Amino acid sequence: MKDLLEELYYLHEEGVTIKGKSANIITKTENKLIKKLKGKNKELFCDYEMAYSEFNAITAVESFKLGFKTGFEFNRELSEL
Repeated sequence: MKDLLEELYYLHEEGVTIKGKSANIITKTENKLIKKLKGKNKELFCDYEMAYSEFNAITAVESFKLGFKTGFEFNRELSEL
């Protein structure tokens, strides 16, 4: 059991590191693009960026709710056995 928990922990750590690197690349690329854009194009891209961030936040919350509900139902069914 200890080996399984360690494996899950390190897998999580690796995923966090990869996600952090990806987020860093995205941020750097967006900043370079914003510096090159002017006027309406810059405003349009910033609007897009804000809408996309909001969409991602909503998606994350919906995924969490679905996972929580599924886990709750699973535990409820197990307790009835």
